[in-house]
Amino acid sequence: MSGARRPPGGWSRFVVPIVLGLLALSAFPAGWRMAHLYQHLRPELDALLPRDSPAVRGAQALRARAAGAQYLGVVIRGPAGGAPAAFAAELGTRVRAFAASRPDLISAVKADVAAERAFLAKRGSLYLPLPDLHAIADRLQARVTWKKARANPLFVSLDEDDTPPSVDLSDIDARARAADPFAGRFPGDRLVSADGRTAIVLIFFATVEAGATALAPIVDRVKAEVAAMRAGAGAPPLEIGYAGDVAIAVEELSALESDVAVSALLVLIGVALAIVLFLRAPRALPALALPLAIGTVWGFGVSSLFVSSLGSSTAFLGSIVIGNGINPGIILLARHLEERRRMTPVASAVAIATRTTWRGTLAAAVAAAAGYASLATTSFRGFSEFGVIAASGALTCWLATYLFLPRLLRHVDRGRDDTTVRTPSDVRAGAGRWDRLVAALVTLGAAGTLAVSLALIGVTAILATRLDASRIEYDMSKLRNRESRRSGEGYWGAQMDALLGRNFTAVAFMTETPEQARAVGAALARAVKTGPLASVSSRLVTPDDLVPPDTAEKHAALARVARLLTPAVRAALADDDRAALDRLLDGAGDGPIAPSELPELLARGLREKDGQFGRTLLMLQSLDTATWDGAITIRAAAAADEVARVVAPPAAVAGGFVVSANILETLEREALPTTAAAFGAVALIVLVLFRGRRETLWTLAALLGGTSLLAGAVVALDIRINFLSFIAFPITFGIGVEYALNVLYRHRQDPAALETAVSGTGRAVALCSLTTIIGYGSLLLARNQALFSFGLLAVLGEVCCLSVAVVALPAALATVARKRRTL
Repeated sequence: MSGARRPPGGWSRFVVPIVLGLLALSAFPAGWRMAHLYQHLRPELDALLPRDSPAVRGAQALRARAAGAQYLGVVIRGPAGGAPAAFAAELGTRVRAFAASRPDLISAVKADVAAERAFLAKRGSLYLPLPDLHAIADRLQARVTWKKARANPLFVSLDEDDTPPSVDLSDIDARARAADPFAGRFPGDRLVSADGRTAIVLIFFATVEAGATALAPIVDRVKAEVAAMRAGAGAPPLEIGYAGDVAIAVEELSALESDVAVSALLVLIGVALAIVLFLRAPRALPALALPLAIGTVWGFGVSSLFVSSLGSSTAFLGSIVIGNGINPGIILLARHLEERRRMTPVASAVAIATRTTWRGTLAAAVAAAAGYASLATTSFRGFSEFGVIAASGALTCWLATYLFLPRLLRHVDRGRDDTTVRTPSDVRAGAGRWDRLVAALVTLGAAGTLAVSLALIGVTAILATRLDASRIEYDMSKLRNRESRRSGEGYWGAQMDALLGRNFTAVAFMTETPEQARAVGAALARAVKTGPLASVSSRLVTPDDLVPPDTAEKHAALARVARLLTPAVRAALADDDRAALDRLLDGAGDGPIAPSELPELLARGLREKDGQFGRTLLMLQSLDTATWDGAITIRAAAAADEVARVVAPPAAVAGGFVVSANILETLEREALPTTAAAFGAVALIVLVLFRGRRETLWTLAALLGGTSLLAGAVVALDIRINFLSFIAFPITFGIGVEYALNVLYRHRQDPAALETAVSGTGRAVALCSLTTIIGYGSLLLARNQALFSFGLLAVLGEVCCLSVAVVALPAALATVARKRRTL
């Protein structure tokens, strides 16, 4: 046949296989680079932000300066008191033994507050405000003066009430207890609840540089110790959970790894079944799989030159690249099978399929890549890295498909030539009932189908006008592992915070000098009284709080108290007041407090790697839900930034809600420009491909139709958009063009055979969409709620674009063709 390819001859017979072999071998180093990316998953949210964002700069400063701010809390709960405390004590001993061998990993292990209580007993008096010390001395002075006056035989009191002045210290004692983080808590100095049923072990890490991947083995070691203790004879029935920022990081990493593995498995199985059921060509599966595997690892290999690690927005791209990357192979295989049903010889069928599909599939791949690549123009790394990987995968999978699949198909179908030519009716009979039904619907009932399609698109287009910034998801708790609040860190973290009475999660303000820290601390103290910071902060911890600068004055005030506390005055005091004054005088020590004296729980987060103290202050986050409210945290982050700017250079701000606030701000700022860039890039590709011909209008109309359906569905279903699900819109632009392009290119080859285009190419396009839906749909099983929302929106986009490409577009083409025939 004329379409058959001439057998290769001369040098090409030897060179081409060698080149293809070398290209196939290049998949091995590319696969190694891909594996390296997956070995360094980073679920941390700051990995999504621009490198010059305030949160990232603050995180870098924190990693460079802090001596260790990450911690893991092991929460032990039992049906009765006693057992949790004993378990916590033994676990603390075991973990300390491990920490002694790895001081580079763990800086301290706390199962009690004995060191902190001992320090406060020795130095606590210096933490009382100087006015309170003067007030104590003044009250004693008044009592001494009163007593001396009455010791004078000539003294005559003119007051009817000659009661001695009170030396009651209950008001001062109440203020001191309110400032004491341990007052009224931790019986027996152990980190145990009042009823003894809950105990905690706190493990402080030696560095803030470690990501979740590096922290996971340490957490596993702690869990192994717990498992070993629980396996012992007579071990009490206890519930044990993990809390703290380390637990959050490892929990999110575990969920991400699990979601990625499940997604990949479902995609591989689902895609294979879909191909077998739709194309009924199981023998072609290996031929499709090999180019797809090569193209996928090529894509990640190329991307690894620009992307150093995978995060929560890119870890699942392996499944998506597979689901999308198989599309060119499906189109090529479907066209090949279409020719084989006509009993076209194998070599000719492969040649015809290759010649008639490569332009359309390349155009579709380039259009999809353009939509993805537009994301790479943003500063938000969560978008840009997704765009780089997805665009690379789309192009490399197309390249691998047309380099290898035609030759593999010739090998798979070798010896299956049949010279009997089947009639067109026989060819149509090869299509399934569903294909014939859809084909008849869009060709015979084209006008009605088009009317319904346009009406639906019109309604959703009207709804789409209500798609604005109010659709952004501001509840950041809905982006975490969905199981966290039921049985993970979200649940156990609340238990730990309730027992400790504080939240260790803090926003750090890092200055250059102690003087700057005092200026920032004063501004921050004013800011947390009113305004947005008031709802997200629970307590400030400044260097001057822990190392008071007025200790000399306090020692002098205490010396005055000691002089006034004569035996006679002491004898006249109530027992409680006498004991309180004894504790006061015994709790000052000698000289000023040195930073090196401070125990771990008090100095955590303020002591730096190089030993400096005094340049960092902390704002502990509140225990309520305000810190999950993105609208509040955006305003709070702006207020924190304003506080940081009271000094020059501005203080670096890191931790807590600052990262999530920066993510939301970036999404608000870049969502519209990114969307416009993606739409413009895809439209430009269409204009270049068709050079202004009629197909340009058809393709852009399909793009607008699919996008309108998606946007309207988002509004109608009240779906919220987050930093991850937003990516579904640029993806939809790409697939909105990709599917329409494949149908239009097939229609151009044979305008009179629209029914064949729908039943043949339409079937292949539907299969392409199904494999992609399997990729996105697998994310609906994800524990990470951000991945779930992305999967939901991407599946909706697929359904919308597929409906336009295989129903509305062919119906429009049939309607226009019918009108032309009647003219």
